[in-house]
Parts: sequence; structure tokens; C-alpha cells
Amino acid sequence: MLATLLGPDDFRKGTDLYFERHDGQAVTTEDFVRAMTDASGADLVQFQHWYDQAGTPSIDVSGHYDESNQCYELTISQMTPPTPGQPVKVPLHMPITLGLVGASGQDIPFEVAGETARTIQSESGFSRVLELREAKQTFQLTGVTEAPVPSIGRHFSAPVKINFDYSLEELGFLSRHDSDGFNRWEAGQRLSIALIGALESGTNDEQLEEAKEAFKTMMRHHLAAAQRVNDDAVDGASVAFNLALPGLAFLGELRDEVNVDTLVAARKAAKSIVADELQEELVGAMAAARSEAPFEMTPSAVGRRAIVTICLDYLLASSHDSAVSFAEDIYRSADNMTLWAGALRSIVGSELPSAAAARDWMLADFYTKGEKDALVMDLWFSIQAAGAGPDAVAKVKALMSHPDYTLEVPNRMRSVLGGFAGQNMAGFHTASGDGYALLADTVIKLDQFNPQMAARMLGPLTRWRKFDSSRQALMRGALERIQNQDALSADVFEVVNKSLDLPSTEV
Repeated sequence: MLATLLGPDDFRKGTDLYFERHDGQAVTTEDFVRAMTDASGADLVQFQHWYDQAGTPSIDVSGHYDESNQCYELTISQMTPPTPGQPVKVPLHMPITLGLVGASGQDIPFEVAGETARTIQSESGFSRVLELREAKQTFQLTGVTEAPVPSIGRHFSAPVKINFDYSLEELGFLSRHDSDGFNRWEAGQRLSIALIGALESGTNDEQLEEAKEAFKTMMRHHLAAAQRVNDDAVDGASVAFNLALPGLAFLGELRDEVNVDTLVAARKAAKSIVADELQEELVGAMAAARSEAPFEMTPSAVGRRAIVTICLDYLLASSHDSAVSFAEDIYRSADNMTLWAGALRSIVGSELPSAAAARDWMLADFYTKGEKDALVMDLWFSIQAAGAGPDAVAKVKALMSHPDYTLEVPNRMRSVLGGFAGQNMAGFHTASGDGYALLADTVIKLDQFNPQMAARMLGPLTRWRKFDSSRQALMRGALERIQNQDALSADVFEVVNKSLDLPSTEV
């Protein structure tokens, strides 16, 4: 944020002065900010509150375009939630980097009336840094030649939650045209989240179709970019990020209460929209990204491999059994761990009937490749635990009975239990509660000789309040069973008691 507020030259002067004054000393945040102030002449007194106020701020933003005056009025209100010991918060000094995107997809240059707003201009875009200091502040942006779509908080200029009432069409537009890579990705994620929410809630057909069409238009755009991945102007890694759906864990965090069954089904349905309706584009993007050249550890090669693995993952979520042959071909022709693991991960997670045979031989081959490498074996275990389907608990128990599995080696234990409890939402949260029981049993055993690791593995159970009442009762029951063990370690006792909101006493 300081670099954004001051600009690169003054920020460099500030860091130089900071090291000149304090190299080798124990210093404070006040010393750092004072060096920035003295070097730049900027007023950073209010900025210091970032260091003494807890909580993640959020900003509410609204905009209005006045065509006759070619002025866009942007109003920003900031809020920081109260926290224990800090019920009242003062406004923070926030840098908000703003761009305005026109109908052509190009940034519109503008001025900020009455303000000195630093300009950030590049070949791809035009932005200005607004300095938000008040609880509510209105900025008059002049010289705006057409009604824009605002791109707020470019370059992740401040760690805040941004609330702006974008339409689905506007989110799709920004996901295709925003010159800022972070905001382009963020808009796509918000559009995907809206679609998954509509699929989960069973919203009316008109709204759902609108969300689907906006989503498909966005994905076609990114898949078209993926087909040009061999063009130096296309960043393959960014394209792969833009193609990826938000994960289940993140989607769960956005909900006050997680309905595991409907959330998993909704995300699966969103994935199927891409897999079944954009199959030709997926195949084309994957073909363009596949390289006949030997393995390279270059940014462009990394980006191409990322596109191959994500397109393959979509294809294996389709209703077409022919997708399995793509996975087998990629696995056989690969000369690197990224593609071997990517193909294996996709085939393990696929529900296609024809995937079973391919899954068996690929798991056997991957095991042979990694038999003498502990890290590769950890990956072999983790892929299976994270991707196990309806009978996940039984499969994880089988993995824990494998000759190469041992509870005594933290990485091996974590590869199975972490992959299952941390990455396999449907499997871990099975309605029977068997997933919770398995984690509790393992933690109890682990606590006897590695209490620190046992306490860390408890994380998935401690979030029991996020789920429906039935699962809450089962998760709480698992925690209470752990709590009732004799000779429970202080590490596990503290985590369990804190989660259950019980008073802490000495063990």
C-alpha cells in the first residue's frame, strides 16, 4: 500500500533511508513509516492505523455517469468490523487504484477533480490511485467520454473487501477485457460464484439462464486465448487461472451455513456446463498447449502445462467416455511430473464408467515411477485421498492400510488425512459422519506420540459451526469423543476446548 501511495521513486527513497537509519537495529513499524514520510514528504499519520486496528475492512462503492458533463461520480464508504477490545474504528488511509473500462474493452483516461491522483499508465491500461481517507468520500472523475465499467482496487492496491453491485454482464465484460490481471481474474471468480449460487439455490429459470450465458461467454473467451498460448503476448498461466472454478473450500467460506450436498452438486453442474457445452473449445485449447518439445522450466512452458491439465480436468467431468482417452494419451506421452500428476488427478476424480480401467493402470504406473521417491509417493497418496468418490472413507482406510503408509511419518500421514479432510469435501462430510469418526480416531492415535501434529490435523473438525445441524452434531460428537480421552495432550485439549467454547483448565 505504501508503494502504491508514494509511487516507485519515493518508495525507493523511503526504503533507502530506512536501511540507512536502521540497518542492524531492532525497529518498529513507526520507524518504517517515518522513513517513508521523511523521504517523500507525504502525510502518513492516518496510514499508521493499519498497524493498530484489527479486522479486514470492506468498502461499499457506487457510481453514476453524467453524460452531459462527461463525469463519473464514484462514492466509496469504508467500514471495519468491530473486534473485541476495539468496538470503535477510525477511518483508514486507503489507496484505491481505479480504472474505467469503455465499451470497446479499452481503458478510458480520466482526471480526478480537486485531487492529486497519481497516474499508473502502461501499454495495456490506464489507472489512477485514489486516496480514501474519510468514512465516506465522493470522487468526481472528469473527461470520461462514455459510460464506463469501473475496475476497482487494481493491482490489489489495498487488502479490503470491495462491494460493488456489478451485473452479470459487467462481471463477464471485466473478466474478458480488464487490463489488470488480478481484477480480470476476480471478476471471473465472482461470475462463477454467482452461477454456482444460482445452480445451488434453484433460482428462477430466467436468472439461471442469464448466469449460464454470461459464464459460457467468459469461458469461450478464455479458451480462445488458450488456443493462442504459443503467441508470446498470451500468458498461459494467467489463462489457466482464469479458466479455473473457485474451489469448494473457498465457496464454503462465503456461506453462513454450508449445505455440502447442494454445494458439491452445484459446482459439479457448473463444471459440466464447460465440459459438455464447450468440449470442442476445450479440445482445441488442450491441443494448442501440448508441446512436442522436451521439458522446459520456463514461464511459457509452465503456462502451457497448466492449460493442458485444467482442460483435461474439465473434459473428464463430461458425459463423454471418449475423454478418458485424452487422459491416457497425455499420461503416456508426458515427460514430466506436472502432466503425469495432472492426468492422474483428473482420472481419479472422474465419474465416467470408462475411467475405472484407466485409473487402475495409471495408479499402478505412477506408483512405480515414485516408489523410491518419498515426495512422489506422498503425491500418489494425496491424489487418491482428495479425489476419492462416494466410497471415500473406505478408500482412505484402505490407503491407511497400505504397506507404504505410516502414521509415524508426518508427511505421509498428512498426504492421506490432509488430502481427505482438507480437499475432499463430499467424502469427508459424508452424511453418515464416518469421515469425522475417521479423523477423530487418527487424531487420538497420533496424539500419543506427536501431539503438535495431532492438534494441527483437527482443523477441519473445528469449523463445525459452518455446517447444517445434522453435520454439526456429528462433528461436535467427534470432538467430544476426543476430549473424553484419558491423558489427552495439552495441545489437542486446547484446540478441542476452544472449538467447543469450553473453559480452559490445566491438563
